[in-house]
Parts: sequence; C-alpha cells; structure tokens
Amino acid sequence: MPRPTPSSCCAGLRPTLTQGWRDGLPLTPAPFRQLASRSGSTPLELIRTCAGLLASGALQPIHARWGPGLVTERWRVFFDAADTTLLNALAALPGCVRIEQVVPAADARAAHGLWAELEALDANGLSAQLKRLTAAPSAQLCVQPAQPGDTPSEGPRGDPALAAALEAGLALSAHPFAHCARQLGRSERSLLASLQRWQQRQELHGLVLAPPPPRQPRPGWVTHWCEPPVAHEPGWPVSTELVRARTGPATTPWPWALMAVSHGMAPPQGLAPGGCHVRVQISEPRAQAQLFTPPG
Repeated sequence: MPRPTPSSCCAGLRPTLTQGWRDGLPLTPAPFRQLASRSGSTPLELIRTCAGLLASGALQPIHARWGPGLVTERWRVFFDAADTTLLNALAALPGCVRIEQVVPAADARAAHGLWAELEALDANGLSAQLKRLTAAPSAQLCVQPAQPGDTPSEGPRGDPALAAALEAGLALSAHPFAHCARQLGRSERSLLASLQRWQQRQELHGLVLAPPPPRQPRPGWVTHWCEPPVAHEPGWPVSTELVRARTGPATTPWPWALMAVSHGMAPPQGLAPGGCHVRVQISEPRAQAQLFTPPG
C-alpha cells in the first residue's frame, strides 16, 4: 500500500500548483515526471496534491488553451434561476470568460438569474460544457461565430473528437495522454503528434494545469431591450458593451433585441429609451468596450 503523502510535502506543493504551469504541460507520455522533478517531489505526490486541489475547486482539470491561430466562438447564456452551486460550477468551467449575476431586489422578477459568457470551439463544445452544469440555460446566443474559412481539414476543427476531449479536460493520471488516446481509440503517439502540430501552427497554446482565473466582482448593470431601439443618443459611455441578437434563425430563444453591459454603481446614462436596467455583479469586466448595433 502506498504511504500517505506527508502534509508538509503537500503544503510545499500547493503554492507551486496554484501558481500553475500556465505555459502548458510537457507534451510527453509522462508529463508529471518532468513536473515533479521541477518541484522537488515525486509524480505520485504531485498527482495526489493535484487531486486534492481539484476536489476543492482550487485547480481546474487539464484542459486546452487554444492559441491565436484558432478562432473560437463566444456564446452568451442566461439562467433565470441561479444558486451558489450553479455559480460555482460555471466559474469552474475552463471556457467561462465572465459572469454577470443579478443582484436580488424586491421587485426583480429574475432576482436570482445570471448571464455568462463562454468560449468554445463550436456549438458542440458549448453543449459539452453546459452538460457539466446543474441546470440548463433558458436562453443562449452566439455573439462571435466561427467564420466559414475557419474550418480547415486539419487542426482542432478537423479533429472534433480530440478537440472536445481537450476542452472537457483530461483525466488526472500519470499518463493522461495515453488515457485520452484509449478513450478515442487511437495511439498515444499519434495523439501527441497531433497536439505538437497544433502547437506549431499556433492553434494550441498548450494543455494547462492552473487554478480558475481570479474573480473579483464589480458592480454593474445589464440594460436590455425587447424591441430594437430606433436610435440612441451620441456619446454612449465607453465602459458599455453591447451585444446584438442573431440575425438568422436561432435554435434557442433569445428574447432580447439589444443588450448593454456597463460598469459602475449608477445606471448608465445616454442609452436609447425603452431599456430595462438590471443591477448585476460582474466577475470579469472587459478591458475594452465592444459596441454593436441592433439588427436592421
């Protein structure tokens, strides 16, 4: 029977792990062997500590961080009922970019709802992420679709099974790539060769083992219009982000014609009339505003 890992060893590994190997795991059959040698531990000690951090939510599964050579999709989803369990599950998703949680109010019909923005390779990748949550969204919208030219026969889009496995997260084991290869019915050598090619093409940054991104909610507002506003006043706040509805047929209802997300304690000024203001807490404010016009 393996001996228990000394608590002092675990305590020494935790800071190293929570800082993360953000540049990616070594693309070798036994990546934890190299990582252990760098941290002064054994592979078994390292994996055990990782398992504890995963269980507590302090570390995310081994997952893909796509590179600049690959255009991913951005989706906005809405949950009309959200609790702490759903909020924590969303925050733990590797593809979750930001969350806008509704601040409860006595007269708010969606007092416990939230909007979230997710990144995925495609709609199938989004569905795989949503299946890991405790509830399904009541509305979703693709705000940044992949372009027709972004579907080459090679790369992650040419191997959707492997891409989906990397987005979902690899099993924590001494040989994670071999485990993934067995699940996909291929050899470990061919799987690693694919990952190395994707990395050379800058479509894959790496397979990262890191904690969830820090989330420090800031006060803000979501303003939405059910009908497209006819016009808006010039000089909209630069901290405002607008999201437009899909112009083509939608498979999932999206009830809003236009949406603005703004930062600050006070409701935004200068927006088109007819919008409904909802106070929210924004987990990851955008560094730069994105402005869209409503569909014509």
